[in-house]
Amino acid sequence: VRTRTKIGKGSVSISSAAVELMMAKSLSDLKKYASKVNICIVGAGKMSRLLLIALYSKDPQFSITLVNRNTDRAQDLLDEVRARGGENAKVAPLEEMWDIIGRSDVVFTATASKEPIIAAKDLQPIVQRNLMLVDISVPLNVAKDCAD
Repeated sequence: VRTRTKIGKGSVSISSAAVELMMAKSLSDLKKYASKVNICIVGAGKMSRLLLIALYSKDPQFSITLVNRNTDRAQDLLDEVRARGGENAKVAPLEEMWDIIGRSDVVFTATASKEPIIAAKDLQPIVQRNLMLVDISVPLNVAKDCAD
């Protein structure tokens, strides 16, 4: 059934769908090949783990910074998926989030925050080029005013 109907062709998780979106849109939206983008992942939970696995399945050499309140937890997560890739991955504390976002091309958010952690007013002073924000959090971490 799978080969005849292509039922298994698409993404199987939110995380893998988010990576597919980034892969499909990076050249047109960011004017960069996906393999050349700088990626920031905010959060170090289950969704971030799945994001890392999906990213490394596409390219084990992605340049990734994992931002989290607890850097030990973030490092443990990178170590957990290290066999799949991550040579160019590093950890940063939450206090450095805005600096990291300012240097990133793609930002994935996957935290348990009840309120948005990124708003347009926060991005305006630090982002001088196109930035792709991919929010896979529930509730959303990126404010609606960032849609532009």
